[in-house]
Amino acid sequence: CYYYAFDQMPTTIPKLTDENRLTDTELQVSIPDDGVWYFHLICEDNAGNISPQAEHYSIKVDREISGIVIKSPTHAKDEFANQINVHLQWKARDAGSGIEGYYILLEQKVVDRFEVERAEWTKDEERVYKNLSDGIWYFHVLARDKVGNISSDPAIYKFGIDTVAEAPEIGSPTHPENYGWCKEDNAVLTWQPVADLSGVKGYLYWLDNKPYTQPQKEFSNFTEQTKVELTLPGEGIWYFHLATLDQAG
Repeated sequence: CYYYAFDQMPTTIPKLTDENRLTDTELQVSIPDDGVWYFHLICEDNAGNISPQAEHYSIKVDREISGIVIKSPTHAKDEFANQINVHLQWKARDAGSGIEGYYILLEQKVVDRFEVERAEWTKDEERVYKNLSDGIWYFHVLARDKVGNISSDPAIYKFGIDTVAEAPEIGSPTHPENYGWCKEDNAVLTWQPVADLSGVKGYLYWLDNKPYTQPQKEFSNFTEQTKVELTLPGEGIWYFHLATLDQAG
């Protein structure tokens, strides 16, 4: 008869128990997980002698790819950025045969049915896409390992690009534009909210006597409101400058 063991240890010696005893020369086992498994066998003859050493037979099983991780140093997942060049990185985990390569696809919609014929095959684990247009993008990745397994569903990384923030239209109930000279030195400025792809974070504003100043984060005032009240520094022509600051920056 024979005594066997089946595990993931390379040098296990089977126990001499009825549970591990075989009288046939064939055994069917169920392998629970991917990885390297070992079948161990010793023999007992009719005189009760036990083979001095066990035989060990290794089995390598790789049935699936466990997962793909995607990240980007330029564009956070599910968020907008104002950069048109995106750097994407990815890596699959596979405990068995190892990763052979990847099928990658960048679209402006989620691909319901991923067809590898439409995707790009690569062995790289990063890619820079340049000059992308404004909008929401979806980066899809499938992995293929060295025995031909392909991940069942693609990993998807969603990000947005928004490079334009529209300027709001400004009005004033106290100092209408082109109305002429006013004696009131307390000015109220108002404007309507603007639509923006990534959403409006707030507004940058600045008051000076220059007609073409562009508000910047470094020196401008910030507000989330659509109205400000200012005291004019003195007589003369003053200019109120306003810029939209969106969620993409």
